[in-house]
Amino acid sequence: MFPRVHWLCIVLLIGSAASSDVPFVFDSTSSGVAGYSADQLESMRASSPDLAGVPLVTTPSDDEVLQFPVTGGGSTPGNTTEKNAGDLKKALDARVEPDNSRVRDEAVVLALKYPGEKTIEQIASIYNYLKKGDGSKKGWGYVSDPRGIDYFMFANQTLKNGDRANCVGGGDCDDFAILMSALIESIGGTTRIILARNSSIGGHAYTEVYLGNLRDQYNQVDEIINWLKQNCDTDKIYTHIDTDTKDVWLNMDWGEDEKGNTHPGGPFFQGDKHIVLCIRDRYEKTALKLSEPSQDGDNQSTIVPPVTVSLEGDSDVIASAREMAAEDWYNKGVTVFRQGEYDEATRYFDEAIRLDPNYAIAWYDKGASLYRLHRYDEALQAYDEAIKLDPSNVNAWYNKGATLDKQGKLDEAIRAYDEAIRLDPNNADIWYDKAIALGALGRNSESMQASNEAIKLDPNYADPSYDYGVGHGILYQRDRLSPGQIR
Repeated sequence: MFPRVHWLCIVLLIGSAASSDVPFVFDSTSSGVAGYSADQLESMRASSPDLAGVPLVTTPSDDEVLQFPVTGGGSTPGNTTEKNAGDLKKALDARVEPDNSRVRDEAVVLALKYPGEKTIEQIASIYNYLKKGDGSKKGWGYVSDPRGIDYFMFANQTLKNGDRANCVGGGDCDDFAILMSALIESIGGTTRIILARNSSIGGHAYTEVYLGNLRDQYNQVDEIINWLKQNCDTDKIYTHIDTDTKDVWLNMDWGEDEKGNTHPGGPFFQGDKHIVLCIRDRYEKTALKLSEPSQDGDNQSTIVPPVTVSLEGDSDVIASAREMAAEDWYNKGVTVFRQGEYDEATRYFDEAIRLDPNYAIAWYDKGASLYRLHRYDEALQAYDEAIKLDPSNVNAWYNKGATLDKQGKLDEAIRAYDEAIRLDPNNADIWYDKAIALGALGRNSESMQASNEAIKLDPNYADPSYDYGVGHGILYQRDRLSPGQIR
């Protein structure tokens, strides 16, 4: 279980009108919620032992002022500082950055395990990844803010830090909330961040995702709740319901349920104040839904016996048959790669290469799979084969550089980055990774020149959270390795 203590002990200096959001538990006794009145919803909240100590949600106006301790560690006594609610919301908005390529890539890969549009399965995939990691990465790691500093991490920086530590990311509760929000928003979901105060243990921050409106005849809130109960092995799903609009928001916090499990819709953080800061609220809210059932009823990918190609007959026919079979294996590899099954993807790509040794993109994607498995020497061999067959493949050069970077072979990595830049001089990412490698070698002047090129091409790199490592010998390693087919 992660620590909950945080800097976020909030006091409103200018009065905040209470919103009509009430915490609500979908359990075995709740049915027909769409027909509940505001008084019924409030009565159920007040009488529920599961919601004891969980207040109503309040929504400050943008011109209201919030007061914080500046100890950087939650409930430890210290000085206070004041922040305008609108400015705080803008700061969180900027750090959610769902259009950042690193954030978007991560979210898309997680969502593709469950094809569809804004489905609860995709949201659960994101949640489980952040909490538990996958076969190649550990789950979230808790790290406190510096003393005296309220530090919000940009979502893409959290992912990069996770790459370096071989985990999905790390930071405190607001960093977790920001990254959760960013990944969900990147695939079209709607989120908000709630700041909570507990007078005894400090403060907290967590994300909620919008499920839908109970008054919408096409809403799937009940179906989603039932899916969560079944798939999360629980009979209680925690939400907020707006008693006026009947909007339903699902808790995405990291708290454990009665069985010690964590899942979407887990218990609320207890406290005396929960304050909503809406994210990207200038856009219309989008509801979630369940995935459409698979037509064949089986979404599991398995290795099937190798295709046998006869060596008798016309040589052109044989070659064509081999190429078709190789493409089938390659496409299977891409599918399971997107699902995070990198061992299986490698076997598929190997079969495609066995049938067609000159299949350049299969060599490239084999390198991407091997990289994700931390088999860096083999990944380099695969990238070299891809480059030999297609010297103009920018991504092969770039990812070869990233792999050498990972091994600490920085001079070789820079040479690979240089070749990628020669082929694509307008790629800001390559310039920036070259800058980081140069900085790690102490070649600070060259590092700053490369960083300036990255900033010219993408002003986002001018943010201090990007530039910190340049010239300081700190290697921020990207993980942009995706199947060549979807590059």
